[in-house]
Amino acid sequence: MQSRLLAVVALAAMPLVSHAGGLGVQVGENYQSLSYASSGAGLGLSADYLHRDSRDDQTLSLGAGFSLPLGPVMLTAGAKLSYLDVAGRNEWAVPVGGRIGMSLGQSFGVYAQGYAASNGMASGNIHQYQDGEIGASFTPFKPLTVSAGYRYSDVELAGGSWKRKLADGPFVGAALSF
Repeated sequence: MQSRLLAVVALAAMPLVSHAGGLGVQVGENYQSLSYASSGAGLGLSADYLHRDSRDDQTLSLGAGFSLPLGPVMLTAGAKLSYLDVAGRNEWAVPVGGRIGMSLGQSFGVYAQGYAASNGMASGNIHQYQDGEIGASFTPFKPLTVSAGYRYSDVELAGGSWKRKLADGPFVGAALSF
């Protein structure tokens, strides 16, 4: 049984080895985020972890997407499987969305991304989950990129009983590409 599990994990991780990508961190006023994202055209994988300090809320997402370069612009459409540990509740959601990024010369870039899931794409107690950010990046030298922007992420329970913000504010970040 362990050898089968190991084989499945190894096969699932193979695209990470053969695909260029980046590991990043973001720090906001009340939240931190760690992420991995494939770079380049075609199929790609992503992983995100978001933690809110004041309430110990957190999300973990694994995603897949397809990226299409159009000159200096990269368009990505995809979906994520997200585990939400919010207010002591363990919930799931499958947000869909995308990202648009634009290179501004060799060192600068701007981007925006957003993913959302309604109650039809989430576990029973979730009415809506959304996560989005907009930002700018600067690459002083490869493999380092620094970024700044604004991130918003929230979860709303079914019936509108409450809405919990996981991130709502500016951030600074850094990423290493490989």
